Amino acid sequence: MAYFVFKQRGKRSYLALRKKRVKGFLRWKWVDCEEKYVRTGSSFLVITGGRGSGKTREMKKLARRSSDVFGVPGVYIKCAEGLENWFRRAGIDKEELKGLKQFEKVELLVDKLRNRAVFLDGIDSVSGKVKVEAVKEIVRVARAGAVSCVDVKRVDVGILVELRRRQGLKRWESLKLVELGFREEEVKDIGNVLALILVFCFGLFFGMGEAFIGAMGLRYLVREGRRW
Repeated sequence: MAYFVFKQRGKRSYLALRKKRVKGFLRWKWVDCEEKYVRTGSSFLVITGGRGSGKTREMKKLARRSSDVFGVPGVYIKCAEGLENWFRRAGIDKEELKGLKQFEKVELLVDKLRNRAVFLDGIDSVSGKVKVEAVKEIVRVARAGAVSCVDVKRVDVGILVELRRRQGLKRWESLKLVELGFREEEVKDIGNVLALILVFCFGLFFGMGEAFIGAMGLRYLVREGRRW
């Protein structure tokens, strides 16, 4: 699993991505931990991860701590919701929307989010001209923020162009991604790797027949160990 942590140095907060990998053999488990700082500044983070990887949780966490990390208040928007909820999350009440046409409502939304940090959760679910144009404008005018998606290839091309511009990329450079992984907790069983190593060693020193017997014995131990 991977999640963001906030580091405090003096008056400034820094963002880091901490990755925990759970490894197991038989009934034993242990955790490897890796931490990497994430550049924030005035660009947009592009966060990717499979379903259940914690994207929504991390996006909301960034929005809550936005003032510390990005220097401006954050607004969280779930892209799969209707535009009415986008307006509400941006702090626009129904009275302000009365009598406005759809494009005028979107203009008001964009203006409300100007120079703020915006966190757009699930941009690969954005479809339709109105929503696509709204996201493009928000990315263009926001001070900073982040977007999340399962698959970057499913994101509208126009939105990707704006994200590349915000990240200051050249034509040949790939979009910079912050990858959370696939699931909240994934246990990597190294039993099969050890089995192959042991079979190879047995084969070198004792012959293939003994190696086969050793492999069967190890397979039995692994199967029994999982029952404990």
